[in-house]
This record gives sequence, C-alpha cells and structure tokens, in this order.
Amino acid sequence: MVLALGSNDLQPIADGDTKVEPLTDRWQELYAKRVADVLGALRTRTGNIILVGLAPVQNPALFADYEKLNDVLRAQAVRAGVVFAPVWDGFVDDDGKYAASGAAVDGQRRRLRFNDGVRFTRAGARKLAFFTQKDLTRFLSEAPRIEEPQGADGRSGPLSLSDIARGASTLAGGPASASAPIAVKLQPNEAARALLEGTPMPVVPGRADDYSWPPGAAATAAAAAAPVGAPPVDDRTPAQAPPP
Repeated sequence: MVLALGSNDLQPIADGDTKVEPLTDRWQELYAKRVADVLGALRTRTGNIILVGLAPVQNPALFADYEKLNDVLRAQAVRAGVVFAPVWDGFVDDDGKYAASGAAVDGQRRRLRFNDGVRFTRAGARKLAFFTQKDLTRFLSEAPRIEEPQGADGRSGPLSLSDIARGASTLAGGPASASAPIAVKLQPNEAARALLEGTPMPVVPGRADDYSWPPGAAATAAAAAAPVGAPPVDDRTPAQAPPP
C-alpha cells in the first residue's frame, strides 16, 4: 500500500477543551500519535506500506512547515516498521530551494510543478511515483504466487469449454459451484428440421429467446421464439407441404 499524509494536516488539534496550534511541541506529539494510529490500523490489514514524504512547495512558510512534518512522518514510519519514501530532494535545486523545473525520469530537464507552486505536472507526478517504484516492485516480487486453476486434464491454466464438457465443474473465474445447465431434449425430427429448415428450437423458460408473458411462463410453441413479423412456421413435413 502506498500512503500519502500531511499535505492538509496543518490544522489545530483538539486537546481536551483547548485547541493546539500546528507544529507546537504538543501539536507534534498529538499529530505523531494520530499517524501512529493510522499506520497501526493499516498494518493489521496489510504488511507492506510505503509512506510517501511531502514534497517542497513554493510558499516559503509552508516550505518550512513541510520540512517539520516530514520529520514527524519519517520518525513514525521507522517506529511502525514501514518504508518511508523521501521525495524532497527530487524537487529542490542544488541550494536546497524549491525548484519548479528539474531532471525528469527520462533524464531530460522538464517542468515539474504548475504555476501555483503546489501541483505536479505530468512529468512531476511521474518523478514523484519514481521514488516509490523500487520498494513497490520489491513488495510485488515478494508477494505469494496465486496458483492457477487446473483443467480436467491436470494442466495449469484457465478451464476451457472442452474442459467443462469433460467434467470440470466451472470456468476459471466463475462461482465455486455452478448450477446445472437446463437440458433441452430434441426429438430426431426436430433436430433435423432445425438444421435443414431453420425451424426455431424449443424455447427454454427464462432464456433470452423466451418471449412468453408474464415473464417466466413456460413457452410451449416453437413459433414463440420467432422474431416479430416473421411468417408462421409450416409444421408439415416436406412431403405434405404444397408445391411452391
């Protein structure tokens, strides 16, 4: 999990009946406890967490405040045993001052921040993500491998329709127990007429071609499945049908 905190946290914190102003010693103590609580709750759900540090901003006062917040975030990440991803140095110049432009991930010098001095351009956002990429890749490589389902012949991989025909219970990604398909039993002459003459097959109640009303009523006439406006089906055998 990749987690970003702090950018909107410079607000007074309630301490009993009083309000503690941001970045005072008591505020940092209370804020550190909140960060610790968040990290602790997340650790119970996922073991791998990357806490992304704050990037500098153009406003000088906020620039200094973010440096102090980063110290709190870094300390709590270490205490909680999670990875802290420092991004600060990627968005300052050689003198440690805010830089709107700089080296991008592709090695070219590009604009990294918009004119408001806070938001990231596309190149800046990609560089921000770069600082978490190494640890994230490591976490993914260490994740347990999910075994693929096996086909009826014992081979690994998604089940095919032929696997189903050979007795497998369900296709890959399907429910654990599949309901039995509705069997349609055709008489020999019905099957032949369906193939040779295009006569509609018997309708299965609830299937897409069941046009009976109310919904769910059994459809007994084969013509019920024919499109609206289609000519009626001549149910006589070819020998009985009148010559054209």
